[in-house]
Amino acid sequence: AVVSTQSTGMLSRGSNHSQDLGRIGQSKLGPFLLMLVFSKLLFISGTFVSFDILQSAALLQVVSTQLVCSAVLYVLLYQPLTIFRTLTKQNLIKVLFNGAWYACVMLLWATGLRLVGPIRTVLLFDHH
Repeated sequence: AVVSTQSTGMLSRGSNHSQDLGRIGQSKLGPFLLMLVFSKLLFISGTFVSFDILQSAALLQVVSTQLVCSAVLYVLLYQPLTIFRTLTKQNLIKVLFNGAWYACVMLLWATGLRLVGPIRTVLLFDHH
């Protein structure tokens, strides 16, 4: 059953255009691959640095420092403070709950990093 929606301008199920949705051409793939490789290298180097820091500092101190540094970078790059005027109380509670959940995940990640080391942490974390 081919659905035709030519009057509304939407793509039909039988058209050739629907097969191209979400695909990136070969000529545009290079920058995305470079960004992927660069981000993976940053993650791996950050994991090794975090492991070295965890050897000499307390777990809670390392995680809280990482969260504060990432929050400062987020505020500087995205300037979300102008959004707080438009957030409802329910959405603000969701944002705070998400932040608390992320802090718990970071604590678990740092505990795993301390217990199994950086190589296994990278392998397990990227395998999910």
